[in-house]
Amino acid sequence: MIQFILLFRYALAFWVCFFSFIFFLMAFQLFRFIDLFTKKNIAWNLLFELLGHMSLSFVPLAAPLSVLFASFYTYSKLNNDSELVALKSIGYSKRQLLFPVALFASLMAFLVFQLDSHLLPISQYMAKNMAIKISTQNFFSNLKPKQFYLEIPNVALYAHDIDKNSHGLKDIFISYKDPNSLEEKTIVAKEGQFLKKHSADPTQTVEEGLELGLLNGMIFSFNKQKNIMEKIYFYAHYIPLVRPPLPELVQVSSWGLSHLKEKIAKEKQLPPSEQTKDNIKNWSLEMWTKYNTPFQILLFALLGALLQFRGTRAYRRFLMARQLFLLILYYVLFFGGVALVRASKVDPFIGVFFASFPFVFLIFILYRKADWNF
Repeated sequence: MIQFILLFRYALAFWVCFFSFIFFLMAFQLFRFIDLFTKKNIAWNLLFELLGHMSLSFVPLAAPLSVLFASFYTYSKLNNDSELVALKSIGYSKRQLLFPVALFASLMAFLVFQLDSHLLPISQYMAKNMAIKISTQNFFSNLKPKQFYLEIPNVALYAHDIDKNSHGLKDIFISYKDPNSLEEKTIVAKEGQFLKKHSADPTQTVEEGLELGLLNGMIFSFNKQKNIMEKIYFYAHYIPLVRPPLPELVQVSSWGLSHLKEKIAKEKQLPPSEQTKDNIKNWSLEMWTKYNTPFQILLFALLGALLQFRGTRAYRRFLMARQLFLLILYYVLFFGGVALVRASKVDPFIGVFFASFPFVFLIFILYRKADWNF
């Protein structure tokens, strides 16, 4: 019964911390998109659907922090109320007291691992397509007949007639200036149609934007550097127009764990001269990071609880500061290890688990000393 109460308290504290972290992180994302939706007449349901997909990308970050603060809060309350001493006096061992947090953390580690390995890549794919849908909707909402459309950089687009259903264009005029080569182009065409543009990678089905297909027209080009003018007649011509703001999205893995392993294995089977070391390094780093997240959840859960197992007032005085110091130290070591991997100084496995190894030793020491300080 006591363990069930501890489990309930811990689960409640975890979910409060978890949703607080998610809400805090998503608030920044909301401010980045709010201007687009208030000024461009885009449906709000698209915003919330996009933010829903993006919120999943914060789960591997929020879960370890949540288990740490939930452990600290739950066992700190037990310690401050002298309940840990009472439970120890009636025969509860440290294993029994740690069982609820270890059970819940193990469950969360499994769920986060499955989410990161299988669901997050699918969610990232859907978020990219959602961003493209928003960008396309924004484009069509501002495109009007007999008016110049100037929101595409270095492009002025004019159409005499626009079909509201198919978005087909008639009597088209396009002015384009290349800022690099200083080449100016003027395109006129009888008809045009917007087409979806897909990724050139056959393994990726995500749309990359729009392109405008033109029929029966002419291209007038003038190069100021070479002082050359050309006139080209065409029956069909395609122009890329829109690329949605994908860099604004939270970047997470677009590969599942099994796909990563498959890509690494295929790359290693190639002759050494054809292998791309950076690809193997980056894919291995991503793969081991997926394995490290559930391990990190278990470490943080036990660390937050064991820090409370020493009951002296002098020790508890700066306990929150110690916990924050250990948290910062972990991430300094973690990102330091990742930096060493990117610099090709260490193996990806060592770099990712560089911070976890000393914390395993620290937890072992705290566990051994737990009985001495009740």
